[in-house]
Amino acid sequence: MADVDAGRILDAKAVAQSVLWGSTLWAPEGDKGVVAGTELRTGQVTQRVDLGSG
Repeated sequence: MADVDAGRILDAKAVAQSVLWGSTLWAPEGDKGVVAGTELRTGQVTQRVDLGSG
């Protein structure tokens, strides 16, 4: 994942199923239907959402 405006890499391990929403990278967490939102500025998971599909 790269920041086009700043010209730098934000997350080198982003997966194909991830999506960037603002400065939060949403990606699957395990195989239980949970996605985690990682704040790219800090690298910390700030939110988790259970989609109920696991």
